Amino acid sequence: MIFYFTGTGNSLQAAGKIGDRLGESLVDIAKAVQNREYRYDIEVGETVGFVFPVYYWGLPSIVAHFLFHLELEGEKDAYCWSIITCGSNIGAADQRLRRLVEKTGYSLNAVFSVAMPDNYLPMFDVPKAEEQEAILEKAGRELESISNQIAAQADGIWSGPLEAVKTAALYPLYRKGRKTDKFYATDACVNCGRCAAVCPSQAIEIEYGKPVWVKEQCVFCMGCINRCPAEAIQYGKKTETRGRYVNPVLD
Repeated sequence: MIFYFTGTGNSLQAAGKIGDRLGESLVDIAKAVQNREYRYDIEVGETVGFVFPVYYWGLPSIVAHFLFHLELEGEKDAYCWSIITCGSNIGAADQRLRRLVEKTGYSLNAVFSVAMPDNYLPMFDVPKAEEQEAILEKAGRELESISNQIAAQADGIWSGPLEAVKTAALYPLYRKGRKTDKFYATDACVNCGRCAAVCPSQAIEIEYGKPVWVKEQCVFCMGCINRCPAEAIQYGKKTETRGRYVNPVLD
C-alpha cells in the first residue's frame, strides 16, 4: 500500500511507477484527510510506502497531519519505505518521517530521494522545457533503480546531523508561513474552478466566478498556481514573470 501526496504530479509519478512494479494500491493522502480516513489494514506480502515532496527540507503539513492520525493494522513486519521528491535534496525530512511512522507501530526501513523539476514559484522560476525533460528522464532511471531496491527490501540512506541543522533552521519558516494572502486571480481567469478542485487544503472557494482564498494558511503545494490552464493565478508580483510546471502524469 502506497500513501502519496502530490501538488503538481511529481510524487504521483513516483508512486505510480513503484505501485505498478510491486502491484501495490495507491492512497491519495489529500483525499484521505478530507474524508478523515486514517485506518488501514496491511496484508501479508504488502509493503508500506510513503511518497511525497519535501517542503523547506521537511514534511508538507498535510503529510505530517495524516501520519499523526494514521492507524495501521495487520502485518507488523511489513517492509516500510519512502520516496521523497525534491528539487535538490531532502534535508532531514526523513528523521521526522521516521518518528511519525514509529508512532503507528511500524519501523521505517528505507528512505530514497529523487530530484524532479521544482515548482516553488514564489522563490524559483521553473526549469525550461528542455531541462524539465532531462530531469524527468533522469528521475525515471532513478525510480527504476529504486523500484528494484524496494522489491529487494533493501535498507535506505538516512540523513545526518548537518541535514538536521539545515531543517531546524528552515522548516519553521514553512510552519509559520504558508500564508494565502498573496494569492490572487487576474482577469485572465476563465472561471473553470480547477484551482478549488485541486486544492488539498480546501482553502479556495469560487465566488462570482473567481477563486477566493478563504483560509489563512494552506499546504503551499502550488497546485493552484501551476495547474491553472490560463496561468491566471499569481502569488505576489514575482510569479507574474515565471513559468508554470505540471508533471506529464497529470496531463
